[in-house]
Amino acid sequence: MDPYFPPYIWRRVFSFAVFTATCLNAMDWDPNWPRFGSSTIPDSSLSYKRTLRTKKALTLVSRHFHEMSLEFMFELVQICYIRHAELLADILRSHPSSPGKWIKNLLVSLDGAAYCENLTAFGWESHVWYRRDLDREEDRRMSEDLIKSIPLGISVLRWSRPSFRNFFTSLRHHSALRQLCISMISAPDDLLITLPSVTHLETQDIQAWGIVRRWELPSISHLNVNWYGPWQVGDEERYGFDPHDVERFPDSIRHFSIQISHIAPFRVTSFLPLVAPFRELETFSYTLDFSDESRNPNWIGVHHPTLQHVGIRCRTAPMPWTFVTRWGDFMTKHIN
Repeated sequence: MDPYFPPYIWRRVFSFAVFTATCLNAMDWDPNWPRFGSSTIPDSSLSYKRTLRTKKALTLVSRHFHEMSLEFMFELVQICYIRHAELLADILRSHPSSPGKWIKNLLVSLDGAAYCENLTAFGWESHVWYRRDLDREEDRRMSEDLIKSIPLGISVLRWSRPSFRNFFTSLRHHSALRQLCISMISAPDDLLITLPSVTHLETQDIQAWGIVRRWELPSISHLNVNWYGPWQVGDEERYGFDPHDVERFPDSIRHFSIQISHIAPFRVTSFLPLVAPFRELETFSYTLDFSDESRNPNWIGVHHPTLQHVGIRCRTAPMPWTFVTRWGDFMTKHIN
């Protein structure tokens, strides 16, 4: 006979015992989140397999355990092949009592999202760079239709697929959406995007940042920017941190993190233009380039009235032993 505990206690225990790390729930496992964003992307399928035996065992203990633990068997769905996506979509459409009610994290390549009624996190990853997919009308329509089909109750969205920014207009109705991680978007027009409920924003490449910084995000408190991607002449003007250029980011931003790519054609010599636009900033985190000290900004003449905490991460040095022997001198020189 099972020891009696309220069902919600058992669910908390089960959730801890079979926790599956994905790129969508970094806030639950990454100690650096949200200071540095989702810097480490786990292998979701490997993480799931590690706990699968425990998940199966829990369903076999008793009928009581079976009913409570079954939801954890289907909490994560990751689809890598079109035939699997089609099979999932058919199951969700034809079986109202299907496992779709237990799916909480979905990494998918097609449009099965609309049938997962309790979906809380969704991610679409793509290895195609920017607009290659957008050259086909079918691909454009599929991306736009998929965004429109995302359930209104979703709180986390990770979108890394070539898309036009006007695809995201439908997200303004997602009042539960809090975390948005985005990359590979293009800007065919000047349409203003408003996302009133987003509090945590992460852009994973320079082009996405150049577009998203024009959006209306009245509730944003955490901003993570990764200056990475293809560079062109004039990008230093287009993507600079001029306080007058970041006109739409409100004073609600309290935490700001930035990663500057080592291949950037221009140098940010001071942290002043990085922190000045955010008048109520409390925490600032950034990544240093250990291999080329000349690319790192300095703190000379930088004063910010509300800044309380600074987080520093170093990009990996070519030789680990070099990093260890020079770490003290490197940091002393940087801080001074």
